Order: sequence, then C-alpha cells, then structure tokens
Amino acid sequence: MNQIMQKHMPYNTGFAFKLPKGDVLRIEGRTTVDAVFFDLHNVRERFDQARTKINNSSIFVSTGNMLYSKSNLPMLTIVSDSLGLGYHDLQFGMCSAAGYALFKGPLYESYRIEERFGVTREQIPDHGCWENLTGALQPWAIAAEDIPSPFNIFQETRIDGATGKMELVHKQLEKPARIELRAEMDCLVGLSACPWLGRGLPIDVSVFRAI
Repeated sequence: MNQIMQKHMPYNTGFAFKLPKGDVLRIEGRTTVDAVFFDLHNVRERFDQARTKINNSSIFVSTGNMLYSKSNLPMLTIVSDSLGLGYHDLQFGMCSAAGYALFKGPLYESYRIEERFGVTREQIPDHGCWENLTGALQPWAIAAEDIPSPFNIFQETRIDGATGKMELVHKQLEKPARIELRAEMDCLVGLSACPWLGRGLPIDVSVFRAI
C-alpha cells in the first residue's frame, strides 16, 4: 500500500478529512481517540454505536468487525488491531467543556479527581473532544448536535455482565497501540486526540491506498 497522508495530532486537538472507499486509516497512540464517521456524499448518514453493536452481536469490536451507520450501512472494517477485544469503547460519549467545568467544580471532591487520577483542578482542560470535533467538522457544515456518539479507540471499558455496571479504565497504554480501518464507502472522518482529564497524549494518523 502507498501512504498518501500522515498527520501528527497534538494533545486535545481535532482533525477531519476525506477517506475514499478502499483506503485504510491507521491510528497509533497511547490514549483515547474519539472517532466519528459520515457518508461523504450525505453527511446526514453517520456512524451509529447501537447499530454497530447489534450488527456485530457484541459490545466490543476488533479485527474483522465492521462499523455501521444509522441506516445499517457498513462504513468501515477493522482490518488490524494490536489490542483486541475490550479496548475500543462503544458505550461512552465524548468529553466536553461543560463536563470538565463540572469536574473542576462541584464534582472535583465527590469524584476524588486528584486521588483517583492524579489531576489537579488547574490541569483539567477547558475543552474536550466535543469542541475539537465541532471545530474540525465546520467546513462540512455539520452542526454540533449532529455529531454522533464516537467510536472510542484505545479506551478500555470494563462491564459487569450481571449488574451492567460500567467502569472506564483511566490509564495510559505502556506502549503505542495501532488500529487500521478500511473504508467501505467514501467517508468523512473526524478524530479528536482526547485530553482525558488532562492526561491525554498526541496521536499519529496515516492513510494508505492500495497499489
């Protein structure tokens, strides 16, 4: 495959780009990447967490699984995944300025933010993935409310099968992980290098085209 695009995304930034059918998107990093997808020719058709879980009969996806749109159209196939099942979340939404304002304020003590995550009030960012993706997708006139809940890449979620309790595992990976997704339609991709309560890291993004 020929590499046709490469981008280093700094901490807490967003990026949007076209991914033609057949091209392969590679994402590498050590912390969460919030990813959203749209049909390039009809941006009202967008990625859907629920359809993806139903059509794969699983709350976790990895190599060989597809990501689906609201209308059950296959959007992307995971062709390579260095982590495997359980490390890419399809339950949670995305962080935002409003959420971080709560963590800085009334929830700071009750959630034991510094004790649990080693983050002081001053280190909590003033914006998050919601704002990053909203800004990155502006050239395509996508309203903030039309941005779907994301595919949270490299985000580990533990779920108790008996109680349904969800636990987001807040940790940085020890070494960079890699996932590759092949576009099954012409896609518009939006990515955010998640700030993750102030503990996020940069990510690297590449696109490859078959020879």
